[in-house]
Amino acid sequence: MSLLGVPDDALEAARWLASQAASAGKLELAQRVLDGLVVLDPRNVPAAVLRAEVALRRGDAATAHEAAGRALQIAPRDPAALLAYGRALLALGETADAQRWLGAAAAAGSPLARALVPV
Repeated sequence: MSLLGVPDDALEAARWLASQAASAGKLELAQRVLDGLVVLDPRNVPAAVLRAEVALRRGDAATAHEAAGRALQIAPRDPAALLAYGRALLALGETADAQRWLGAAAAAGSPLARALVPV
């Protein structure tokens, strides 16, 4: 249950809806749902990571950076959060910092980060 009393299954349904909207290319809808979900459940790491991914796809590096940073505050060793933060830094043009975060994501087990980090 969220801090505002929203049942977990409703929160999961909202995250699923956002994921489906993003998969269908309805990025604005996905972003709106995720923005609301963050208010309802600010400690939801998968929602924060998805919010960062959607923001990147929309070309909004600043929102991606903020969302991925939130995910890292909640779960500092989460491979998806580390990857999202590294990708947000890349989008911001901060290549050196991005490589460090992507390296951390690869070390934490992210296969995509392994593909992005030069050998």
